[in-house]
Amino acid sequence: MLRRAAADRLLDDEIAPGYVRPAYEGRSFGNVPATVGSLLGVDLDGQPLSSEIVPFERVETVVVVVVDGFGFEQYERHHADHGFFARMTDRTPVWPLTTVFPSETATAMSTYMTGRMPVEHGLIGWNIPIKNTVIESLPFETKDGTDAGEALGIERDVLREGTSIAEQLHNAGLETQQVVPESIVTGDAAVPSVTQLSYDDLDAFSGQLRAAIQDADGGFVHAYLPHVDTVAHEVGTSGTGYRSVLHEVSAALERAIGGVAETTAERTLLVVTADHGHVDTTPEGNVDLLQYDVITDAVGTDAHGTPLLGGGPRNVHLYTNDPERVRDDLAGAFGEGEALVVLREEAISSGLFGPGDPSGTFSRQCGDVLLIPHEGCMWHGGEREELQHTGMHGGLHPHEQLVPFAPIRLDELTD
Repeated sequence: MLRRAAADRLLDDEIAPGYVRPAYEGRSFGNVPATVGSLLGVDLDGQPLSSEIVPFERVETVVVVVVDGFGFEQYERHHADHGFFARMTDRTPVWPLTTVFPSETATAMSTYMTGRMPVEHGLIGWNIPIKNTVIESLPFETKDGTDAGEALGIERDVLREGTSIAEQLHNAGLETQQVVPESIVTGDAAVPSVTQLSYDDLDAFSGQLRAAIQDADGGFVHAYLPHVDTVAHEVGTSGTGYRSVLHEVSAALERAIGGVAETTAERTLLVVTADHGHVDTTPEGNVDLLQYDVITDAVGTDAHGTPLLGGGPRNVHLYTNDPERVRDDLAGAFGEGEALVVLREEAISSGLFGPGDPSGTFSRQCGDVLLIPHEGCMWHGGEREELQHTGMHGGLHPHEQLVPFAPIRLDELTD
């Protein structure tokens, strides 16, 4: 049961025409961590979702499956053609949430992993200038592929503030299991009571998720699937390749829950959600920012000649000593229908990065001026591949901002 009317209400609240305001006060992906805690009887950082969305009493085990990049619009358009998602939609309300800003995995998953909003944890996107070098936040590498810790003498946690919810749950006596791709390494692996189950393909994912659910003695199971996001970047959200990957992901989830014992299913709440959606862009229409004098005049380069831009192609952070002039020049170059130009102080006061006081990390990493395209992408031509993607995300467009949230007791899905 798709809650379409709830989606329309979220879309009615705009920063500017066509730019959705994140609903941090109880209807956001950022409210999921505290909701997990509430269901398990533990106070975690953050605010839980509205009780209308999660009308459940305490449960023994909460399983959250994050399908990276599978936004509400894409779910609404495709769910009926894929067995797991079709059955989920028939048997439980599928609510729309907004994600956070920026609608990037690095930012949204940092909120999900800590319960802190972007203004508090401070990780504002994929690209972060630090020590006069642009690093890529999730792989924690410089642009030439060097480990940022080795190159700059910093630790990974310098990019993000907050205690992980895995550690918070451990302190409350509860276990966390994480089902993640082999390529993902997290600091949570060193936290007591955290078990990481890795997989290298979707068959292995099914087995690992089933084992995690079956073996859980209460607590939290987090499962992460990057496949939909990857294919959307390559081909967009409408073609055969995208539908094929959705079919494979749906089948993997079917296999995972199909082997769970009935007694386990009765005490397990399953949630399927996403960290962001996608906007389908036209690569040939995406914009190389370096063709504009206002950009080249305002933005310096790092030691390798890389422009000191933060964020990504749908949420560009500019660092400048004269933000008001740059804001005015950018507003002259791009109309509001093409891009939204916002000063950092305006973004903070409007709640764009969430409630709370700006942390030191946020203040250091957030740009002075934000350039948020409405539909296309804007980046520098030195990274031409960033302008060649079809599906993209990071901004405030409805297709990237709204994500599904489908909670169901597992026995109601498997009977």
